Amino acid sequence: MATDPPTAPPQQNEQKAQAQRNNLRRRIKEIASSVMQGRFNAISGPYQPKTVHEPDHPEWQTLLKNQQTLLERITKAKDAMDGGISKEDLIFTVRSDFPDLAKKIPEPVRKARPPPPPTALPEKDAKDSLPVTISLNGKRKQVDDDQDDDEEYDPDADSRAQREERAAKRQRSSGQDTITPAAATELKPMMDEEELEMQIQEIKMKAELAILQLRRKFAADKKKHEQMGAKIKRQGF
Repeated sequence: MATDPPTAPPQQNEQKAQAQRNNLRRRIKEIASSVMQGRFNAISGPYQPKTVHEPDHPEWQTLLKNQQTLLERITKAKDAMDGGISKEDLIFTVRSDFPDLAKKIPEPVRKARPPPPPTALPEKDAKDSLPVTISLNGKRKQVDDDQDDDEEYDPDADSRAQREERAAKRQRSSGQDTITPAAATELKPMMDEEELEMQIQEIKMKAELAILQLRRKFAADKKKHEQMGAKIKRQGF
C-alpha cells in the first residue's frame, strides 16, 4: 500500500519561500545593474525555480511582475530609428526605477543628439511681397511692380486718377445708383479735405526733392571751386 510523501513542516516551507523571494529580488537587481552599465550581452536570465513555495504570496507576485516587465523592456530595446526605446533611454529609465542601486553605479553621459529639422515656412504669395522703397522723409512708400512702363511719372495726373477711383468706390459701396443732394453736400467737403491732404503731401515731396537737388548742386559747385583754386595755386598765381 503506497503512502504519501512526508510533508515539510510549515516553518520550513515559509523559510524556503522567503529564500526564493530573496533570490528573485537579487536576480532583478543583477539584471538592472547590467542594464545601467550597458552590459546588454551579460544580462542574466529570469529566476525560475522548478518548485515555487507560496506562489500566491503578494510579494512573490510583485517581484515576478517586476522581473517580467524589466526583461520585456530589454527585449524591446532597439535603435531609435526602429521606433522603439533606445538602449540609452532604457539605461536612464532603469536608473530612475532603481534609485538606490543607481547611486552605486556612475551615471553615463548622454550622447549629443542632432537638433530637429527646421519647420518649413509656407511660401508667401507674390502679391504679399511687394517691393518697397524709402522716401526722402524716411517713410516707407510702396512702389509699383511694373518696371516696363516707359512713360514718365506725372504726380498730378496720378493723383487725380486715384481720387476719382476712391470716389467711385465710395459711391458703389453706398448701395445707391444715385447720390442725393444732401449726400453730395456731405461728400464734397470730404473730397476737398482729401484733395488738400494729397496736395500738401505732394508739396512736401517736391520741396524735399528741390532741397536735395540744391544741396547736390552746392556740393558740386564747392568741389569745382576748390579744384580751381588748387589749380591756380599750383600755377603760382
